[in-house]
Amino acid sequence: MNLHMSSKKMYLNVVIATIVTAGLLSAVTVLISPRADSSASDNVSGYAWSENIGWISFNSTDAGGGPYGVSVASGGAISGYAWSENIGWISFNSSDVSGCPNGTCSPSVNQGTGEVTGWARVLSAVAAGANSGGWDGFISLSGTGPNYGVKVTGCTWSGWAWGSDVVGWISFDSSDSGAGGGPYGVIGTSNACVPAIPICTGTIPTDATSCAPAVQPPTDVAYRLVDQSDCSFGGINKCHYSCDSGYVIDVAGTSCVKSQCNDGDDNEPDGKTDYPDDPGCTDLSDDNETDLPPTLTISPRVVEKGSTANISWILNGQTGCSITGGGNAFDLSSGVDASSIITINARTKYVISCPVGSATSTVEIIPKGFET
Repeated sequence: MNLHMSSKKMYLNVVIATIVTAGLLSAVTVLISPRADSSASDNVSGYAWSENIGWISFNSTDAGGGPYGVSVASGGAISGYAWSENIGWISFNSSDVSGCPNGTCSPSVNQGTGEVTGWARVLSAVAAGANSGGWDGFISLSGTGPNYGVKVTGCTWSGWAWGSDVVGWISFDSSDSGAGGGPYGVIGTSNACVPAIPICTGTIPTDATSCAPAVQPPTDVAYRLVDQSDCSFGGINKCHYSCDSGYVIDVAGTSCVKSQCNDGDDNEPDGKTDYPDDPGCTDLSDDNETDLPPTLTISPRVVEKGSTANISWILNGQTGCSITGGGNAFDLSSGVDASSIITINARTKYVISCPVGSATSTVEIIPKGFET
């Protein structure tokens, strides 16, 4: 590679990093070394994805380097560090997230429901200080308006976290509605798992079919023994049962109740009820009717002046959406996910707005002298 091309590549990397971190160049070049090592207690691994900052690794056994990792303690408390090559260390330690914007700061997993709450924090934003442009680096693991959050089902982590306009939406599993791509995901072992189905405790008898639930389900719901093997969850042998389609485990973990997408109620409300009429429902057993926010993607994100780029949008079943920016006209009236080719003559920020949520994407012009 000649010197001109090397300089061009380096400059573009800085431009892209600047877009991703809203001008925080120090977030790319100044990293804080976490005072932690990965070990057997680091029981979370895999990757999450953000359109703004790319991959987030939860364990150095996945990405190399380190050592680092994220772990869940027996009581559900989350600690440790994840890594992003674009913004550096993301801390889940209570000491780093004190003073969070609202609610309980320390991140944790409710080991009864699987709900993940609290905050994480990008340490490079802290290191940038006055140069952070007002960004505090906090990432919310659950919230409302719209409703969102990370959830653990079995050993699979899924759902969405929100890191403000800098980090944007973070998907924990490629099967998340509206995520696409993949396959990727975050998974747990040991304390980072939550029983996805009600269980009867104690040693599995020789005749495993005689294992009965501690609390019987409603008589109109089939309660099936789905695993007669020694599953040794948490070191205790247990029989596993599951609810029929359209039913989910109650908060106590001992009975089957109708899911939000099968209960006959407009739970959001948005005038639409249950699967398949409510776009927030992926199937009858989905227990959250909330519509996901839209996503907006521009590719490529850095172009020469006068070149074209592809802008695409995913509405997640919503109608009444619009896109502004660049003087372009987009027809979203059909509520169908689509894309369009646009000509770029200047740095342009595009915004998609829907009844539930919004998203932004910016396309940058290659500076004169660095064109192909």
